[in-house]
Amino acid sequence: MKFPWMGLDRELLRHCERRLREELSLSIQLYLMADKFQVAALKLLARDRFYRAAEVSWDWLACFPDIIDEIYCIPRERDTRRLREIVCRLVGSHIRDKAQRDRMAGVMPKHGDFALGVLNYIGESEDAVWR
Repeated sequence: MKFPWMGLDRELLRHCERRLREELSLSIQLYLMADKFQVAALKLLARDRFYRAAEVSWDWLACFPDIIDEIYCIPRERDTRRLREIVCRLVGSHIRDKAQRDRMAGVMPKHGDFALGVLNYIGESEDAVWR
């Protein structure tokens, strides 16, 4: 069966989803390693790599709530501020869509910081509109 929105069959779509999941997780791990060993350039590269993969896939990738969970389960003493900011901005920009709210319903109660980050992004974006 073909998916008209992507022109891919199911097997190819599953393969793409697996690769994107691996790409996002690897970017998170690289970011954490770069933070631990204080390699600023690698940290920036890993953040950008994460952003690029998340930007094109977050709204249809079934495992994206798991990626958010992975980020928010990292202990607070680790610097994940930039990764958290990315997911909050991506989700916050489309949270008015009921389908996206339903997708995030499992992860928001579990991670109040995530829900607050999304809410803060919505507030910031609305403030910018009214200025």
